[in-house]
Amino acid sequence: MCLIIAKSKGLPFPPKSDMKRWFNKYPDGVGIAFQEGDRVRVIKGAMSHRSMHKLVSSAFKYIGKQGKQMEDVDLIIQFRAAVTGKVCKEFCHPFPISPNQADLDSLNVVTNAALAHNGVISMYSNYYSVASVYTYYDMGDVNDAQEFIKDYICHLDQSTLTNPTIMDMISTLTYSKFALLDASGIHYMGKFIEDGGYYYSNDGYKPYVPKPVGTGLPTGVTVYRSADAGLDVRGWQEANDTLPQERVRSGKIHGVMEECEVCGDWNYPDEMWEYAEMHMCGQCYRYYTNPIDASIKQGV
Repeated sequence: MCLIIAKSKGLPFPPKSDMKRWFNKYPDGVGIAFQEGDRVRVIKGAMSHRSMHKLVSSAFKYIGKQGKQMEDVDLIIQFRAAVTGKVCKEFCHPFPISPNQADLDSLNVVTNAALAHNGVISMYSNYYSVASVYTYYDMGDVNDAQEFIKDYICHLDQSTLTNPTIMDMISTLTYSKFALLDASGIHYMGKFIEDGGYYYSNDGYKPYVPKPVGTGLPTGVTVYRSADAGLDVRGWQEANDTLPQERVRSGKIHGVMEECEVCGDWNYPDEMWEYAEMHMCGQCYRYYTNPIDASIKQGV
């Protein structure tokens, strides 16, 4: 998934320490879109801490050339964690609202409006192969947000696209969140989190607070590591149950874990996914987003 940060006029650019932390969590590329006169400039493609800081510096310079300060413009930032499409500069968000692939891939483009996306648009998802084996990083050439813009968004005029009913419908039908930036300001599709005046597409912006193992665990539950799966967590067993000896790695885990809001399984934080505003384990995430599983759930 990804993280969108929206900064309205009157607010400074997010601190360097926050930018670094967000990049560490969402490392597959950074992009920025900001107002430039009556249009919007998109600069993107930062794939390292160093290039990210250069990108931010470029944003300040472009805004300064307008005779403005950072506080004078609306701006959106997107940190990417690739799910569909390969990890590359061109697939960094935000994207211009354009039917032209060259514009969508451009690392520096001026447009009437720019769109940042958080989620997976299933109709374009190459997250799963046709075989039974799945991969987190299918190196496909399709980016779901780009294709959605070309097929649908670019055919809507600005007044239609920013209509609250239309924006709500887009978010609902795609199970996604979007931030749209144009000369008039920032428009939100889906529920964003407001914190200190900034708006975030999910709570991944928050510093991680470790949760000791055992906090909130049901009475009599012991969490085990699975020897045949390295450090992967495969769930919990009742303390009174007997685990096969070959599956016991180190007894109780000493560290931090997070509970899946769907199945209640306990996993390491970096193995958790966000979908439909829920934190869930990889197995539940695959179940809810796999088109094949979805058709089974719907009785197709």
